[in-house]
Amino acid sequence: MIGLYSHPLLSYSLVVESVDFLDSLIHRRVEFRYSRRGLKFDLSTALFSSAAVDEGTVTLLRALERPVEDLRPARILDLGSGTGTLGIALAAATGAELFATDRDALAVWFTSHNAALNKIALADARAALDIYSPFKAQCRQTPDLAVCNLPAKAGEPVLRHMIALLPDLVSRRGFAAVVIVTSLAQLLMSELERLDARIIARRETKGHVAVVYAHGSQDESQLVSDQSDGRTAGSDNRLPAVYVRGEASFAGPHGGYRLTVAHNLPEFNSLSHSTELVFRLIRNAPPTGRVFLWGVGQGHLAVGGIRSSPQVSFVVADRDLLALTATAANLESSHQRATVHPIVAPGLGVAADLSGANSADWVIVHSHPEPGSRWSDELAYAAENLLDKGGRLLVVSRSTSLSRLTPIIRRSFSQIRTLRHHGYRADLLIRKR
Repeated sequence: MIGLYSHPLLSYSLVVESVDFLDSLIHRRVEFRYSRRGLKFDLSTALFSSAAVDEGTVTLLRALERPVEDLRPARILDLGSGTGTLGIALAAATGAELFATDRDALAVWFTSHNAALNKIALADARAALDIYSPFKAQCRQTPDLAVCNLPAKAGEPVLRHMIALLPDLVSRRGFAAVVIVTSLAQLLMSELERLDARIIARRETKGHVAVVYAHGSQDESQLVSDQSDGRTAGSDNRLPAVYVRGEASFAGPHGGYRLTVAHNLPEFNSLSHSTELVFRLIRNAPPTGRVFLWGVGQGHLAVGGIRSSPQVSFVVADRDLLALTATAANLESSHQRATVHPIVAPGLGVAADLSGANSADWVIVHSHPEPGSRWSDELAYAAENLLDKGGRLLVVSRSTSLSRLTPIIRRSFSQIRTLRHHGYRADLLIRKR
């Protein structure tokens, strides 16, 4: 079951039934054996490691074999769960209660799906950006083991933050375990040295280094206090400090604007061709009223493309909680008179269901479909659900993707204008009366 991601912004729980379009993102089923148990996982090109259980996960599972046998954990936390392979394999081997988080709501859906596929009882799965307080608030008891396949592209501050906080999430008898690509092994080991961590096990392959570790001689409560949750002071909707890359200025269709830009999101110092295309399209016809945006990135389309006005309200939606948080924070700073409602969802169809029928005057979709997905059907479903007659739909994607969309969308929409630029296309349409 997937469901409703609700406030507070940095931690959501779900209850909605709209999975038809998500099923089309399952591209391969693989078999995997761990600790004498056969498992199967559905994988997707929309997520990391779409062809097989990745080498990093296998390396970490091998490193954990003896420590887990000695620990016999009652509860396991899989941080950045992806399709759930790491946490589900460990839960299957130990019988432990499994908790999972990921910043990507689609990953959370796949983790839930694969847990059910392997008959693993998933205690909790949620989209979370803050890796500390949301789980502490939700977990009835502290986990004994916290694991993470560290994302190489997350940015050094984020990686150091995750390495430092993982042992704070576990019980006094428990430990943390991480795996990282070999090119970043020095970062991992230097952070563990700084923490005076106690190394329990280590395993290396050509491409990865896995380490099982716990707090060393430093006072644990001081480490928690020093690291906190990485969030900036003030509003809970602000971007956690470890994710902040800096401030940057950009030129929009209605003048210059500034954003707080995040690590591991594109367009941190220049605009993409697709964003430039949208700016050209709305220069003389800016969106007004109730605006629904899907695929929000750093917040360029919301902040730079739409004039601040008390008559404008936003539903900003994305599967990536980092993008959603960055956009909501930037809107809060730049469009102080506007109402902003964030929705994190595994797909556009689910986000439309959560927003509600006829809840928008404008729908803006900035999206690149996965091969084999039902993207065109999902987009048409969302637009028809969200917009009443006379509502505007603006879609930007690769030209080939929009060519496939055109015959489907024309049953309910008439085209107003089209622009093309460097292999991208933006269509502005109106819902037929």
